[in-house]
Amino acid sequence: MAQLDYNNAVALDTGTTVISGNSSAQINIVGEAKLFKAKYAHQENENSVNGDDVGFTIVFGNDGDLTWEQPRPNIPTLEDTLSIDSPVDLKLVHLSLPCDFQLWVLSRDGVELTNPRQVEVCDIFNSGTYVLQLRKLVDGEYTPYFNIPCNSIESFSILFQVRFANCPPCDDDCSNEDVFNGDFELPPFDTENIVTGWTAAVSATGDPFAKTVASANLINSNTGFNKNYTPVSGNYFALLKTNGPSGYTTISQTIEVCPGDTIQGYAFFFTTEPFSGVFYSDNARIRILDENNVVVAVPFDKSGVNTPPAYGSTDWLKWSYTFTEGGIYTIEHGVINALDSEGDSYIGIDAVEIV
Repeated sequence: MAQLDYNNAVALDTGTTVISGNSSAQINIVGEAKLFKAKYAHQENENSVNGDDVGFTIVFGNDGDLTWEQPRPNIPTLEDTLSIDSPVDLKLVHLSLPCDFQLWVLSRDGVELTNPRQVEVCDIFNSGTYVLQLRKLVDGEYTPYFNIPCNSIESFSILFQVRFANCPPCDDDCSNEDVFNGDFELPPFDTENIVTGWTAAVSATGDPFAKTVASANLINSNTGFNKNYTPVSGNYFALLKTNGPSGYTTISQTIEVCPGDTIQGYAFFFTTEPFSGVFYSDNARIRILDENNVVVAVPFDKSGVNTPPAYGSTDWLKWSYTFTEGGIYTIEHGVINALDSEGDSYIGIDAVEIV
């Protein structure tokens, strides 16, 4: 909770004025710091087909005659919560801040970011709840623990666009949000069909799963072949398993990129099939789709083969793709048990990032 938290009341200790009971005694007037805050929202409801603009302005200051000094240096001065409940993405199209302030994202859906990031124009905010924190330049560093001078007023404004079809493209130097939880280091861990920051979809039959694990010792009981997989980086990676021929087990995430951006990561394929034929080879793939769900690239595509003992299983393999056009894309990882229920297969995923 911040000193000025726009979801909670402001607690303020301004000091007291002491007046003696003796009517002839001197009266000591004690100055005070008087914080104030206000929040104004803006919403356009005229053009939902092409994209509404939504935004807000936060005003705060001190109309007292004493500087308000941070009473507890471990509590930020000002934070706010941005909640996006609808299944839409918001693109930041304008940010107005005083020259000596920055706005940062600290957490998403109650999970603190491993690397908090500065908010910049062209950032994408997916559905979820974000904690935003204001930081001020003090002694050469931006800090969330700043004083508020007497007789002062400050404000900052943010404007988002709900849909992006008619929004002017980012400049060549636009700043894009990295893949969220691309290193799979955010909890919960080892919980089936919950991978923080990713949308999980599993086939309707059998016991498929998508989860975050610390390691995986996978065995093909038909051949005795086994491999023990550990993370490429960090302490965890994503593991997807399928069962039954009803569809791919997948995790996916929407991203925005500029021309020339490269997305990369690591993946492996492991199959437990006793043999693979042309029509029965299980498959693991990574697809990149545009806004119209058209596949623009498949940078990872592995299937079972008739070569014992691995039958197509792989080590960790690095993959990458460079975007020639900017825009909104979906990165999708998936694995399928093709045409039969013989032997489950897996895909492992780690270190997914935009570079």
